[in-house]
Amino acid sequence: MNYKNGISKNKEGYILVYFKGHPMARGNGYVPLHRLIVSLLLGRNLTREEIVHHKNGNKTDNRIENLELITKSQHALIHNSTREYKHKANAKIIRKLYLQGYSGRSIASMLNIGKTTVLNCIKKLGISRNNMSLRDKQGKFISRKEVC
Repeated sequence: MNYKNGISKNKEGYILVYFKGHPMARGNGYVPLHRLIVSLLLGRNLTREEIVHHKNGNKTDNRIENLELITKSQHALIHNSTREYKHKANAKIIRKLYLQGYSGRSIASMLNIGKTTVLNCIKKLGISRNNMSLRDKQGKFISRKEVC
């Protein structure tokens, strides 16, 4: 966490405000700013079941018009549908790059996702490359036939 005058940002990217003793404060005395804003607007504390969602996805954009109070199940639906869309888009790109000869590590780096995610996607798609075991400097596989 980065501390500055009682304002901090956690590893998930949310802005926190030091408010020791507040009913919504975490063990370290910090309250997520977006939750505090909605709480003050409603005139009550939020329950653990209530989620404050950032409509535009920017966790530091705590303008009232960007915040909405929803349930955990509604929040899961929003993020699972987004995640599914991203997965489908990435799957097409992963397939294309993998068949062009790029390694899982190279693809993960290009798409800024985990290597395991790439390898699981390749496995799920059921694609494979024959006679590919050596790599060039860019991480592309080179067929043994090309080397010999």
